[in-house]
Amino acid sequence: MDGDILVLDRTDAEPRTVVARPDGVDVAAGRLAADFAGRRQLPAGDLVGLRDGTLISVVVGKPEEAVLLAPASSWFAGADGTVVWAVTQAPPDQACAGEQVPEPLRRQFAMNDFAPNGRPGRHAVVLPCGFEPVADTPQGVVAQRATAAAPRPALVVMDRQGTAAAATVTEDGEALAAAGTRVVWKDNGCAREPCTQVYDTAKGRSAPLPACAAGPVAGRGVIDATGRRYAGIVRAADGSRLAVLDLDGGTCTDLGPVGLTPADNDLDHAVAASWSGANLLVLDSRTGALTSHNAATHRTETRARPLRITEGAQVWGALPA
Repeated sequence: MDGDILVLDRTDAEPRTVVARPDGVDVAAGRLAADFAGRRQLPAGDLVGLRDGTLISVVVGKPEEAVLLAPASSWFAGADGTVVWAVTQAPPDQACAGEQVPEPLRRQFAMNDFAPNGRPGRHAVVLPCGFEPVADTPQGVVAQRATAAAPRPALVVMDRQGTAAAATVTEDGEALAAAGTRVVWKDNGCAREPCTQVYDTAKGRSAPLPACAAGPVAGRGVIDATGRRYAGIVRAADGSRLAVLDLDGGTCTDLGPVGLTPADNDLDHAVAASWSGANLLVLDSRTGALTSHNAATHRTETRARPLRITEGAQVWGALPA
């Protein structure tokens, strides 16, 4: 919060500063707390995300001890939850060597695995030209595909070696979130809501998201580490609402209204959310409102007094009880 790393012992407790922003360093140019993008809490509790093109792991219980893993343009957790994959992109003059590919599609990605403690793994995969990896599943890596032969952004599941597409999720769509065997994706050619579906890599087919009474789920949400629960913004007649979808049970839990405009329905921006086990932590960085919702017990706890935020804030995860 405001460039500091804080811990709250309880939802209503006063924040404790565990890493302070150095004097004279503003948030925009600051350290780990200034911009920890794409962050996610792994099943073991480690917090992983990106800062300034570097994949970083934050030690649970000691958030001041950040481990630099590798340069990366993006990342995702391994299918077993014990490793993370750092994704890098080849320079344009080296990508797709020997292939006649038009400039916008001349993109080639590689991925390397690391343990959260910084130890490099033993796996390095260079994907074919035009395939961008976005998630790992037990069946194979999920990738966005755009090639000279098929320039529209298809979503596919690669074979286990990452050498070719083994299954196609959609010929024109994008992944919004993925974990376990679930890939939540949006149909780019959809003309009428709902446009978001969930693909099961084990079953090899897509299905509609669980229906919410208030309206369709819109925008990019966050999925828990098991792939069972997906939190997103529902576009209701009276405004935006936050909901948790149980992809196993087929239910939608409405958590109430959020002050977002129809054009700003992606979580992790003005309203930041993070899964910590079955707990969804939600922070409104404009008002300082902090909410914890346990999707297993359906208990919701909201901080009585908003946090005092002046220069932006993120919610990362929770420490073990």
